[in-house]
Formats: sequence, C-alpha cells, structure tokens
Amino acid sequence: MLGTFLVEPQSRDISKILQRTGSGIQAMWTGAALPQILRCGCLSSSRHHIKGYMENPILTSAQDFPAGSDTFFYTDFMQPFEMVTDSSAAVEKIQERANLVSQSVLPRAIVHTSTQKEIFGRVESSPSRLSVYTCALNGHVRAQRALSLFKLSMSTSEGLLICITYRRPETPTPLHVWLKLEGLCVQVPIAEQQRTITTELQPNETNTLTGISLQVEGYFETISTSPLLVAEIMSICVRRSSKAARNYTISDATLVQIDETGSVLSWKFNNEAWNASPEDDGLPYSDLTGPFSFFMIEIDGRQVGRAYAMEYVLRGIGDELDVRITGIGFDGEVICVYTGSLRKRQRQGSAESWQLV
Repeated sequence: MLGTFLVEPQSRDISKILQRTGSGIQAMWTGAALPQILRCGCLSSSRHHIKGYMENPILTSAQDFPAGSDTFFYTDFMQPFEMVTDSSAAVEKIQERANLVSQSVLPRAIVHTSTQKEIFGRVESSPSRLSVYTCALNGHVRAQRALSLFKLSMSTSEGLLICITYRRPETPTPLHVWLKLEGLCVQVPIAEQQRTITTELQPNETNTLTGISLQVEGYFETISTSPLLVAEIMSICVRRSSKAARNYTISDATLVQIDETGSVLSWKFNNEAWNASPEDDGLPYSDLTGPFSFFMIEIDGRQVGRAYAMEYVLRGIGDELDVRITGIGFDGEVICVYTGSLRKRQRQGSAESWQLV
C-alpha cells in the first residue's frame, strides 16, 4: 500500500496542509525534500535532517507486486492519515488524524515533472476518494490522456465482476471518461453525475486483468489556470462473479464496565446457513472476524468509530445505550446489522482479570 499521488497544491492553505501530512511520506518513499516549515521533533528550532531520506528512498529498493490477490481487489481510498475539521471548538480547526488500521490500497506514487502534468490524481478525505484532474491545453486540441491507477494480476477464467462507485462533475467542455481494464480490452464508462456501476467480465481462459487506468478524451480549451476536476472515484471492487450466499447475524451483544469511565461493547456473529468453504468465492476470510472487514459502531444514533475485532471500548457513556453494529465485508458491502438497547453490567472478578488488546 504505497503513498498518495504527488500533486501541485492549488492554494497556500492546501499547500501547508499537504506539506504537513504528505511530505514526510513522500520523502520516505520517493526521496522528495521535506518542506521548510517542517521542524525536527527532537530539536524544534532546527529543520529535520533529510539527507538519509533523499539518498535512500524505499522505492529504489522496494519490490513491485500486483495489488490485491488473484481473485479479489478492493479499495475505498482511505489514507493512513487524513485532515479533519474539528467543529467542537469555538473556532473550527483542521487537525490531522491517524487511520493506519483503516488504510486501504492506494494508487502508486506518481512524480509529476514539467512534462507530466496533463492528468493527475489526488487522494482526498471526508469522504475518502480519488480526485482526478486534467489541465487545459493552449488552443482547441482533441487529446487523450491516461492515468495508471493499479497493477493487478487476476484471471478471468471463472469470470470477474467489477463494481465502481464514482461522482462525475459537470465540465465546461464535453469529455469522455472511462476506466480501462488493462489486458482485457474492456472500457467501463464514467458517465455524468454520481452512481455505482457493475460490469461482468465473461470467463476467458487466456486473458488476465493486469491493471486499471483512467482515460480522458475530448476537446480541451484554455478555460482557466486551475486544473479541471473530471472524476471522483469513491471505491473499486473486483471479485469473482460467483459469490457464495452468506447469511450471518450479529448476536450476544453485551456492555460491561471495566473501570470508572470505560466499558467494553462486545458481540458475536453466527452463520445461519452456509455450507460452502470461505475460499469458494475468492473473498478474504478472517480467523478473528470471519467475512467481516470491520464493524461500524453507532451509539444513540451517533457514529463513534470502527471496530476491527469483536469488541469496542467506550468512554464516558451512560448506563443504558441504543446500539447499532453494522458488519461490513471485505468488498465494502453491508453483510448484516444488529440493533438493540443494552444496559451496562458490572464486570466480574478483579481488575487484573481484564486485558484489552
């Protein structure tokens, strides 16, 4: 899961935000220089020493492998760090938040030189998405531009299904935008407005899906100095066409107090009717959470976070709660939902008997 696209920020404010959040990653992976405004954590008055990063970036020795597996690929473009607006304070502030456990597969880092700025992408937050921009040309010229997104290696011998959620803004000039499925000679059009499209790729023993790129074609005019937003991709999922029926339920939800301010919400999942093996449809299967990638936790109608295990620690809550637990599969689909009212129970045994991991 490599870093984000390297882009030229469009304003000073955005530039500072991107420099604070992205330049450290860029230096580590590509050898890009850290900004002047970033100071050393141990010597706050000094600029951080960057010679080691620039001379030995990870990408000079990292091995390149296809993303996903030979039967499954999914991304919702969730970054390891994101900037969020804190509205709780008297004055709204933009703060950095870590999402390391939630990070999705991201496009390979692309360095834009003076001759490589016709089309570029930026991974953004709130909501997580890939924004794709193109720059206007001088004059009235018809051109086709391509942006490589992911390298894959998926056989179509058993059939594949690709599902894409996107948003397509209006543009001053008509543009044709599509995703190209490399190795299959298949184009998936990105039409106007916002929608989710699903395309079935017929079984073919000789063809392999080797990658995904975004293509833009049309007449480009010099409209403004700002790049033109042509598409926002929210998620991409590629999986086998045949999907085993999985009828799961979430049950046995409990709320147990563990200290003066903390309580643990825990639950189990049940498989009501499923006789096939977990690997039959090519989707991942966890020894800990089964077919669930994570669980969305809502308390009293408010979303409080994600759980990547069968429990979630809550702080500063009342004795009785309305709870909603939504189980999300590895392909981004909702598998099942639990709702109920829970009353807090006191823990059994001593404090030493509890160990949260």
